Amino acid sequence: GRGIEGRVGGRRVRMGNAAFLREKGLPQGEIESILAAPGLAAAGSVALVEADGVLLGVLGFADPAREETAAALAQLAERNVAVTVLSGDRSEAVKAFATAHGVIDARSGLTPEDKIRAVRALKAAGDVLAVVGDGINDAPALRAADVGVAMGSGTEAAKAAAAVTLARPDRKSTRLN
Repeated sequence: GRGIEGRVGGRRVRMGNAAFLREKGLPQGEIESILAAPGLAAAGSVALVEADGVLLGVLGFADPAREETAAALAQLAERNVAVTVLSGDRSEAVKAFATAHGVIDARSGLTPEDKIRAVRALKAAGDVLAVVGDGINDAPALRAADVGVAMGSGTEAAKAAAAVTLARPDRKSTRLN
């Protein structure tokens, strides 16, 4: 999931994250300059597009938290349940989420392998882990957790890896006992 390249109209076109395009020879300064654009601050993920070595643009993707998230995290905190965010998103977006929701342990820029290592380390420390996810990149961590919980609106890979799939994502249909 770092990037893709192909030929379009006789031109070599690449689209991917900054590391992918850096490896392909796009100058670091050019990449950093476009990533500093104010409009990208809230983007969890960014894809850069270049053709024949010329940077054409950037796409920013944001996945805002559901309005029920704050209340659900508050319920967990009331029960002394520690929350750790393991995300592939950019650090700026993960820090903003963590700050807004009182999450102390928030890790960003993680690959699926990084997430598995984190789950294993938390389990080795004696923690019982429930992992919640919705994407292909979450599937390995969902499988490695004591309990994997997938969102019903998530990918088939996440739902297949999880022990539980929430059919409805709203808090009203999910009670913590």
